[in-house]
Amino acid sequence: MLASAPGACANWSNCRARRIRRRFSSKRRIAIARCLDTLIASCVPSTLICVAVDLTLPGETIVTRAAADWKKANAPDLHKRPAIFLLLAS
Repeated sequence: MLASAPGACANWSNCRARRIRRRFSSKRRIAIARCLDTLIASCVPSTLICVAVDLTLPGETIVTRAAADWKKANAPDLHKRPAIFLLLAS
């Protein structure tokens, strides 16, 4: 049996998963905020975009608007908050 170095992962797949999670979480903060902006810019104005933030928490927010309306209105704060985006093209 091989001895592992101090600090090395005992299971390669778990170690790789941890690295991926760490990298994803640092990039996620920026990506989530840009995701709504990209959706609004890319969708046809009549497309409905629903943003659900903090589901199952006391501060839960669910907002559905047409893409054209999202351009005019303020978007909910998405920084460090779990969010789900739903689209309905008509």
